[in-house]
Amino acid sequence: MKITNKTNEIMNLNLIKILTIFGILGIILVSGCVKPIDKSCNSDSDCHLSCVNSFNEYGCTNNDVADNLRMCDPPRPAGECKCINGKCEFFEEKPAEQFYISYHFTAERIYEKIEINQLTLTYTYFEDVDEKCRGWAEQTPCWTEKDLKVKEDTLSEDEIDSLINSINRINFVNLENTYYRYVEGGRCYGEELSVKINEKEKNVVYYTCTSGGIYPKPEAFKEVKDKLFEIVNEKFNTEKYNEEKPEQITEQEAIAIANATREVRAFLMLYPDAEINVLNYYYEGFGVKNDTPKVFYVGVLWNGSTPIEIAISKKTGVILAKYSILEYIKNPVYCENDSDCIGTVLNMGAGFCTNFIHPHTKSIGIVNWCKCINKTCKAIESKKSSTANDTQATNVITANNKFAFDLYSEFKDGEGNIFFSPYSISTALVMTYEGARGKTAEEMQSVLHFPENDNTRRTGFEELRNQINKEDKKYELRTANALWAQKDYKFLENYFNTIGQYYGGKVTNLDFIRDTENSRITINNWVENQTNNKIKNLIPKGVLNGDTRLVLTNAIYFKGTWLNPFDKERTTDADFKVSSDKTVKVQMMRLKREEKIIRFNYTETEKLQIIELPYEGDDLSVLIILPNDNLESLENSLNAEKLNEWRNNLTEEWVDVHIPRFKFETKYFMNENLKEMGMATAFSGDADFSGMTGKKDLFISNVIHQAFVEVNEEGTEAAAATAAAMDYGMPTTFRADHPFIFIILHKETGNILFMGRVVDPTQK
Repeated sequence: MKITNKTNEIMNLNLIKILTIFGILGIILVSGCVKPIDKSCNSDSDCHLSCVNSFNEYGCTNNDVADNLRMCDPPRPAGECKCINGKCEFFEEKPAEQFYISYHFTAERIYEKIEINQLTLTYTYFEDVDEKCRGWAEQTPCWTEKDLKVKEDTLSEDEIDSLINSINRINFVNLENTYYRYVEGGRCYGEELSVKINEKEKNVVYYTCTSGGIYPKPEAFKEVKDKLFEIVNEKFNTEKYNEEKPEQITEQEAIAIANATREVRAFLMLYPDAEINVLNYYYEGFGVKNDTPKVFYVGVLWNGSTPIEIAISKKTGVILAKYSILEYIKNPVYCENDSDCIGTVLNMGAGFCTNFIHPHTKSIGIVNWCKCINKTCKAIESKKSSTANDTQATNVITANNKFAFDLYSEFKDGEGNIFFSPYSISTALVMTYEGARGKTAEEMQSVLHFPENDNTRRTGFEELRNQINKEDKKYELRTANALWAQKDYKFLENYFNTIGQYYGGKVTNLDFIRDTENSRITINNWVENQTNNKIKNLIPKGVLNGDTRLVLTNAIYFKGTWLNPFDKERTTDADFKVSSDKTVKVQMMRLKREEKIIRFNYTETEKLQIIELPYEGDDLSVLIILPNDNLESLENSLNAEKLNEWRNNLTEEWVDVHIPRFKFETKYFMNENLKEMGMATAFSGDADFSGMTGKKDLFISNVIHQAFVEVNEEGTEAAAATAAAMDYGMPTTFRADHPFIFIILHKETGNILFMGRVVDPTQK
């Protein structure tokens, strides 16, 4: 981006040049819905057990545990807490891989067989390792931090993890024997019971363990059990339901039937006097006929003292519905506002927005951030808990994504393919906005949707840049900002400091007046270096001259590999319907492993299909939005809110993917687009960029954006984790043989990095 002096002719350019090599893409979990208790404190030590968002059944809060250890069932911390402004605040969530198991016991799975779709898979067992003790106050009962690792056997660790993550959660696993063992230092009493479940004898060995003076309270368990029986007996009749609905059954009806099955009563009989907090247990309840379009497995999870009912889609393994069986506990899936979807930690009551059964514990162990969508709590993906910087980054991401769709609307009326990086354009313009004042700044803020608060905007961009440019990635994604200033021209030091601190923009002094050509070569060499020599001659001869005072550049380079690469041998010639009267021949790639289909995040409506193809490294993915027949109608309805809705509706499915190879370059002269969007003053003699120099002597002469994209089969070999591929009846077919839209996202932040449409894959 080039800033010129107003006293000279309006001619040169503010240049933003971007290369995107988007080649071989690849697949993604989650934690959240955790909000701290409003608990007063004087120091961090007062918050040792805070931030679990729940009272237990005895009315004890977190910090009451130390004083009333015998009465309080110890809550489980969701993460670290600090005393901030007199209140315990959540500081940093523990990684999703760590799960806190009650010190009373830890489950050790010895051997299992999993039967799924008549396919029996045998695999090795897991052991608990790295046991640690955690204490609070003057009491030191031992907690076990489960770091489950796989012993070597016939399958590799990656193969087993893939199997469990992608397949095992489809069905509940019925263990023939479940063992509980006590933590060292505790006292456990063993007993073997036999109970009939599904007409099969099941022997269960369990221990009731005590430590630190905490003893079982069977009377409380009995109260819950009696209440459950009362509701089941009064409201449901299994035989009647089966007679009236022998073939077709709805999800809610399936859940109702589960309430009255013999398994519920058998489960209660299994532990008539057990301590409330001893169990985290699933069992398979009622299954709808296998030949129905949707199959629901329903059952009861005893999570602490609250029996929670769940229904799981056999097709996707996603929890479709869940709520407490007890009437006096609010249905956790219903909501009026986002605040109604605040969840709880493992075993502290009904959890909200839990959509993943943890493969090792067979319990709900991963909780996602929640939103209230259509009166229902729905989970959205997040890899860490919210901090102040995350909130500011979210504001910036929201602004960038709105700008992305606004800009797409400007480009869509043109013919042919579209490809651009809204993030790069926004980044270059925000550095210009930092120097804008008055009406110029107001117009830019309105068009770009930037947060008005300086700290929110700056910190948000800084956090976002740090996340995108993090180390140890399995792909190449780099962004870089630079400012090239006329030496001896007086810019405000504060302006350059702001650009350097928050946007990583490094200032280099050049002599545009007396050495224009060498200045141009210097800038071009920097761009080539930042883009692995993919962008050459960014600024052609004749663009810079003696009137140039400042050039702002943003370069973004991306090269990724598919997590599930396409096989070149499966690429064939195919027709691509450009329009009603034009068809072209393309190289159509197909992603299918012999007789096995790959699982992808997928959703569809009456008018379109959407698939998410992940990149190697799990940080980036591309969404391909394929309308059935009317691209124009899709483009007219496209916005950031619609994108969020589609992403929330994605579920894993087996998909046979067909997409064309394509490679093309785009170039946009954006002055008129930005003027029409509402920031005309910045390009005129009335521009006010006095935040750069202290004077109203500069304006933007031109904004040019150039991008390149290539999609083909190439990629690294798929790791064992792709063993999620398996036969599963008739898969969904996703065939992109007509115009479609694609969006490349940074998955952790939701930030749109690139956006485009393919109308003609043969267009260069």
